[in-house]
Amino acid sequence: NEASFGGYKQSGFGRELGANGLLEYTQSKHICIDKTPGGVPLVSAWF
Repeated sequence: NEASFGGYKQSGFGRELGANGLLEYTQSKHICIDKTPGGVPLVSAWF
């Protein structure tokens, strides 16, 4: 039995405007940027 309202006291942040509510509307994405000098493949630089 959940109520349709809530939030943090008188902060003005409801359930949807808080940090956890914002995560419900986002998708995480991994971005990898090659920062090796000269574009040398990282694996060959290990050996």
